Amino acid sequence: MDNIISVSDLNKTVKIFLDTNPVFNNLLVEGEISSLRDKYSSGHIYFTLKDDRSSVSAVIFKQYALNLNIK
Repeated sequence: MDNIISVSDLNKTVKIFLDTNPVFNNLLVEGEISSLRDKYSSGHIYFTLKDDRSSVSAVIFKQYALNLNIK
């Protein structure tokens, strides 16, 4: 295969795309939270955001999780 790249290069490419595409500047995503995991010493919250056709793994990093007004 000629289209092989490293995980690091994939992440860097996606980050550049998201950072430079204005569609993603103020994007809100609506879905159902499932598989919530928040008992990590890092303070991060991991979950899946899904709708009736698809799902995406997500994380709220500690610095943002500390500002949430939910339990």
